[in-house]
Amino acid sequence: MGNWVEVALETNGRGFLGHIVNLPGAFVRGRTRYEALKKVPYEAERYLAWAEKFPECQKIIDYFGTSSAFKDQGLDIVQVHRTQLMVEDADSDILINTDRGDLSREEFYLFRDLITRSGDDVYALSRETTDPSWSDPRREGKTFYGKRPASIKETMAHIDQVQDFYISRIGIEPEHRGGFLERRDFCMEKLGERFEQTGRGRVYRVDGEDWTLKKVLRRFLWHDRIHARAMVRILQVQQESGLVNNFNDPFNFF
Repeated sequence: MGNWVEVALETNGRGFLGHIVNLPGAFVRGRTRYEALKKVPYEAERYLAWAEKFPECQKIIDYFGTSSAFKDQGLDIVQVHRTQLMVEDADSDILINTDRGDLSREEFYLFRDLITRSGDDVYALSRETTDPSWSDPRREGKTFYGKRPASIKETMAHIDQVQDFYISRIGIEPEHRGGFLERRDFCMEKLGERFEQTGRGRVYRVDGEDWTLKKVLRRFLWHDRIHARAMVRILQVQQESGLVNNFNDPFNFF
């Protein structure tokens, strides 16, 4: 891959969603292709600033260099996917080409470690508020999946529900017990079992959408980043309103 940053674009003609292929979970959005792509350097820098904290993510850092060196990298659009979904609300059905085929053991465990770290940081971020039920009026509204989460409590419930949805896409039955972190651990355990037991490159066709184990892993990270960023924005409004003093953003979004 050299020094090229690979981006897979998804569009419905009304907006663009860009997935940074070699930074699993990193994404950008925009009304136009240009608007989305111009955000890639900043998103990659923020992602690397997060990943650099974890020794197990060193392979990603070795590939790209430090976040401060990212500006020297190039950009390559490796895929353009047309969809009918509402990408402007971050709906997605793309199967990125590199998420087909076999998943190596090394790659699986890197994904698993990233997802575990991401879950820990999502949970830590949710604990930064003094009032998890406080609703940000600017976030109230509807999306393709129903009411937009407007509070940190609602956001965490949504993330929790969706992680069950993701594992169900490849035939794993969710387990509805324990708290958020316990269920994240359960998901990783079951995905590990699926990795060991079945063909790692198997494509599952569910409700008209293609899924693979690697796509499920990538989507965990992607979905965490979408809603962790939303929680940071809620915390910023709470800070402006005097509801919290300072808060820690483990994802380094802003």
